[in-house]
Amino acid sequence: MKTILPIRFKFALAVLVLIFFFASNLFAQPQHYNFNTGGTGNNFPFNIYPATGKTIQTLYLPGAFNNPSPVMPGNITKIYFRASGTGNPTFTNLKIRMGLTTDTDLPAGAWYTGPMTTVLDQAGYSVSSTTGSFIEIPLTTPFPFDPTKSLVVEVEQCGYTGTGFAVYTSATGGGNKRHTGPFTVITGCPHAWYNTGDFVAHTGIDIAPAPVNCSYSWSIQTSGTTALLYTVKAVSDLVGWAAGAGAVVRRTIDGGTT
Repeated sequence: MKTILPIRFKFALAVLVLIFFFASNLFAQPQHYNFNTGGTGNNFPFNIYPATGKTIQTLYLPGAFNNPSPVMPGNITKIYFRASGTGNPTFTNLKIRMGLTTDTDLPAGAWYTGPMTTVLDQAGYSVSSTTGSFIEIPLTTPFPFDPTKSLVVEVEQCGYTGTGFAVYTSATGGGNKRHTGPFTVITGCPHAWYNTGDFVAHTGIDIAPAPVNCSYSWSIQTSGTTALLYTVKAVSDLVGWAAGAGAVVRRTIDGGTT
């Protein structure tokens, strides 16, 4: 028996689906993060002085991204920042760079200048933030991540239109964990270093497994039949099947040797 749903019920169901779709995209959740509660709002790097923009470098020590589960080696495909305000800015020349280091502090009084990879470089980039939620930024270049090393993240934007937003930060207990620039100095990109502190942004990452580098080679084997073979299936390192015309089936149990 076919059930016919009332039109009002169908409409309500469609609205619920749309609400779920938009909510799931607006309130993105990272696979791994350092903090997702508390914190103090800070304007770097997504707020104030739209004519000059902002730059921030943050150092994340090993073990920083262990919530809600320990992070594994792989490629960082997305980075998230937990917003402490609402906004809808479009940034001019948003650039994100990442690097790995064995250092436990950023250098004093200067930008970190170790090896860095540009993982995002967009002339115009729009985001939308809601207080207490993570904003999601997919990377155009995945970054190979080693959880046993410290991760340096640099975010630079050269100005924005719309409404900027602040990001939650938490104190780490000392050291140089965050560099910022500029504050009141009117300069363009690249920005001059301004100051340092022990605060880190509430940040999350998504990790994709690193591709496995396999080294295989092909070799000719004798099938023992003149029939055309159309398909082959390996079910393990040793066992494989081949089948073809005339219901011919061949099997190997020694990795193709016989």
